[in-house]
Amino acid sequence: SGGNAAVISATGYGSRGGSQYFREYDPHYVFADPRSGNGGYADNCDYDRFRSGYARFERGGFQLAGAYADRVKGVPTASFGTDFNDSGNRTEDLRGYVDLQYAKRIDEGADLSVRVYYDEYRYAGDYLYTGTVNRDQSEAAWYGSDIRFTSRFLNTHRVIIGIENEASLRQDQDNADMFPAAVYLDDHRRSRSWAAYVQDEIAVSRVLLTAPGKGDETGTAPGARSCRPSRHGHPAA
Repeated sequence: SGGNAAVISATGYGSRGGSQYFREYDPHYVFADPRSGNGGYADNCDYDRFRSGYARFERGGFQLAGAYADRVKGVPTASFGTDFNDSGNRTEDLRGYVDLQYAKRIDEGADLSVRVYYDEYRYAGDYLYTGTVNRDQSEAAWYGSDIRFTSRFLNTHRVIIGIENEASLRQDQDNADMFPAAVYLDDHRRSRSWAAYVQDEIAVSRVLLTAPGKGDETGTAPGARSCRPSRHGHPAA
């Protein structure tokens, strides 16, 4: 009430997965896979566990939101040549973020919005090959901000001016056998990018003309910059 609001939610579920039959892994099938066994049944390998939470708070022109989600999923199909009917084959995905925004009406024809955020993602997969665990992992974490100013004038123009920035703290990929130890991939990177843009929407009779322009730079290619002016039109609402 009075411009204040709050939303909080949480979810979760779990499943053991039961048993699934795959003809390709039935030893009695004429074209059975060499990894066949257990009569073609994968027991308790299709399990699934999930949990998540979300919260959002609003007060005045501020909005703070955050979320978290984690899922663990068994792999019953023995994909990528892994051992059949082994519950150790699994993947896990995790995501979380925090987002803070502020919006203000400066006057009758002008608005200002500011946003800052932090985001993180992780993935891990265990794949068994004749009992050897191969672990595949990736992790990313990044933060950013953007500022946008919108102004209306002469009853026909709507100008948007903004700048945005994003920095990646981690862009990691790893793949290795646990025992005996063997590393196949070990890649770690960081990057940064920013962009500035101007857009003018012009209402002419029943047609809306848009003339945006954007310039940006990315840290993955040092010194690389671009500028992209353009224009297009479509019927006004």
